[in-house]
Amino acid sequence: QLADLGIPVLIWGTHLDIYTESALSMYTYLQNAHSGKYVYGPMDTNQKPTGRYQAIISQGGHCQFEEQTTGQNIANSITLQWFDTWLKGQKTGMADASRPLHVHELLSNNWVSMPAYPVAPKYKSYYLNASGVMASLAPRTQGSEKLLWAQPGTGSQVTFDGPVLKKGATLAGPMSASFFASSNKSNLQLIASVSLVNSDGTVTPISSGTVLASMA
Repeated sequence: QLADLGIPVLIWGTHLDIYTESALSMYTYLQNAHSGKYVYGPMDTNQKPTGRYQAIISQGGHCQFEEQTTGQNIANSITLQWFDTWLKGQKTGMADASRPLHVHELLSNNWVSMPAYPVAPKYKSYYLNASGVMASLAPRTQGSEKLLWAQPGTGSQVTFDGPVLKKGATLAGPMSASFFASSNKSNLQLIASVSLVNSDGTVTPISSGTVLASMA
């Protein structure tokens, strides 16, 4: 109905917001509806977006913005331009934006604008093996880990290290994880967290998710 009525929408989320994926999904739904495509599917990489629907993914939590090394609050600039365009009727060029998804990268602090979400047409799969490694090849033998149902700590968590990205990389788009688990209790809870570990030991949270067996 939003697309049918031509109502412009600006979505603002942050990397640490629990609704970040919902914001990106809504951006996709609106763009698909405008293009006459199946609403709840991914955008095509060659799909021409409309500037009427835009999204900002900044840093901080719950739509707050921390001015990092740039000294500029670009998110606020986009928001003000949005109001000038759709409330004041000014010709700012925003309505014709070809890259209406604006993301503030972690670590680099660069702002990147892109047209479609998901960002890439193909994604890489990694597998967990018994030696604590996350590798691109599936393990030849099966393994298992025993975990206590308790706060994350000794005995209740396990870590898997991925490959070293010697040439660097850009991590973008949705993540999903599949686990096979059983419990000797009446319930089971799993929390998966993905972090980037820099060569100097700095840890940057990338994504996380939780599943409760009784609500699966």
